Amino acid sequence: MSNAPTLEKGIAQNLTCNRLSRDVPIQRLKDDKLYFNSVYENETASVAIVKEVKDMVIYECRWNYSRGEARQRNFVVSVTFAEEIFTKTVTAILIGLLAVGMGIGVKLYLDKSTGGKWFNGTPPSVAMELAKEALEFQIE
Repeated sequence: MSNAPTLEKGIAQNLTCNRLSRDVPIQRLKDDKLYFNSVYENETASVAIVKEVKDMVIYECRWNYSRGEARQRNFVVSVTFAEEIFTKTVTAILIGLLAVGMGIGVKLYLDKSTGGKWFNGTPPSVAMELAKEALEFQIE
């Protein structure tokens, strides 16, 4: 099992610490405070079931072997925002499709209103005053 599990909304995660026998007591901690919620033990394991976290949380299990040797295992639990990522992806795709659709609409409108002159290299007829100003600007 990875020591950095992630939770998805509505899906629980088991954090398991194994031991040699029931005679080896295991302490469970959540952010350095004793933790007793949803902890189940049998002869060889202590399992904490984590259903929901708001931020990143550190779960830890500590135990001592018969020779007094201290052991521990840390779990850094974080939340995946799968729904938010999905929503952002769908939103980006829809915005992209909207932009492409608007571009096609503008092209069709210009083709219709100018007889297609914008996109075949021939500019549409321009008012005489604007043409004069453009020529005067280029001459100077």
